[in-house]
Amino acid sequence: MGRIFISVLIAGLGIGFLVWFVSSPPPPPATLEAGLACVDRSDAAGIERIEQALRKQGHEDEAIILQCAWLAQRDRYEEVLKQLPERLADSPLRRQYLRLMGESLYRIGNTEHAEIVLSKSVAEFPDEVESWRHLALVYYNVARDDQAMASQLQIQKLAPDDFRPHQLAALILVEKEDFAGAAGELQAALEKGPPAQIRTDLRAGLARCLMRQSQYADAVTLLDQESNSPEASALQANCYWALGDKLRAGLLARDVLSLEPANLSALRVKAQQLRDQDKRADAAEILKRIISAEPFDMESRTFRVQLLDQLGLAEERDQEQAEQARYQGLIEKATEYRKIALAEPDAPAPRWELVQTYRAMGRVQLAERWQRGARYCEARLKRRGGQGPLIKAVEPSTGP
Repeated sequence: MGRIFISVLIAGLGIGFLVWFVSSPPPPPATLEAGLACVDRSDAAGIERIEQALRKQGHEDEAIILQCAWLAQRDRYEEVLKQLPERLADSPLRRQYLRLMGESLYRIGNTEHAEIVLSKSVAEFPDEVESWRHLALVYYNVARDDQAMASQLQIQKLAPDDFRPHQLAALILVEKEDFAGAAGELQAALEKGPPAQIRTDLRAGLARCLMRQSQYADAVTLLDQESNSPEASALQANCYWALGDKLRAGLLARDVLSLEPANLSALRVKAQQLRDQDKRADAAEILKRIISAEPFDMESRTFRVQLLDQLGLAEERDQEQAEQARYQGLIEKATEYRKIALAEPDAPAPRWELVQTYRAMGRVQLAERWQRGARYCEARLKRRGGQGPLIKAVEPSTGP
């Protein structure tokens, strides 16, 4: 009996293994396309298996592309540039070569070469969405906003469910103070289902745009979806103050400041609350803190001038008025030079003027963006003089 039982058990196991073997899906084929799909899924084991198989099949170049795609996903762009052989630029893998080369050059800060490579990529392969995406970022990075907007429109056509082109467009429109246009782009981005943290940032940005258009009730409704965010609560406090619900505004600002004592949005409400309580000197001190952090905040400057005048502090009022006039002049200068820069897309001079102006205003990020734009224009002019680069791996730039 024992032998019969063992024989039946072995037979059963054998049949079970055969059924499992037949019913289990085979591993994906060892192709470059399958490997790139593994990269999208961050499937390291699948990438390694396919890469080894490609090499065994003699598809060395495809294995290199797969390896570089994996390195790029892990932000190892220097290694990508070292490992991508220039011969692939004239091979059937040119599409993948241009995309990876352009992305890597952009990510290490070599904007000029990145633009050259990515422009070739989208010209030859108009449906290459990742090249369009990085080309839009290149143009935004060097303050060529019209070209960035044109590129992100191409991304919208190729990837209609992607929130990122709308987010980029909103950044450009906010800088132009087109808050209605920016609000539309941010709303479109939210409708694409971005990740949770991105949603928080997008809602805060949209709320600010609505507030700049005095749409405070709509901003409050939007910010209700971010109840755990101190910044959202601070923005709501400003909205409730504007809507006349000063008690609720004060309570929200108090709660925010207990968590983040330097929150500028909450401090603005606190200053108005102190003014209403006839504590003008305290309100003026809070406004001084706000202006120190954001010297370009003209509303806070105007408010502080009013308070200093009411307090009879004529000398300090005059100093604040002089600073206010100086910043207003800087704002007007920036507006004028921005118009010139947009009208003369390859002229470094107006861009350098913008760099100095934004630095004087304390707008550090804007100054850096226009500085990159000025250097980009200088490099283009130099290249026109006969020193154009080749499409190949190059040393990283030294930064802005």
